[in-house]
Parts: sequence; C-alpha cells; structure tokens
Amino acid sequence: MSSEGASLLAKAQCQQMNVCLEERIREQARSHIGTGVLSSF
Repeated sequence: MSSEGASLLAKAQCQQMNVCLEERIREQARSHIGTGVLSSF
C-alpha cells in the first residue's frame, strides 16, 4: 500500500471516529440540557 493510500485510510477512520464522538457528545448534551431545564423549574 502506498503512503497516500495509508493516509487516506487513516483520514477515513479518523472522520468515522469524529462522527461517533459528535453523536456521543450530542446525546450527552441533550441529557444535560434536559436535566438542566427540569432542575431550573
């Protein structure tokens, strides 16, 4: 495999991880926002 191919593969894996992280952060934020709204009342 060429170094270009390897870096493309690494970039693809990195983007996939970023998407997973973003989804996890969004879910955490949603739950934090939900509890924050409930506790402020």
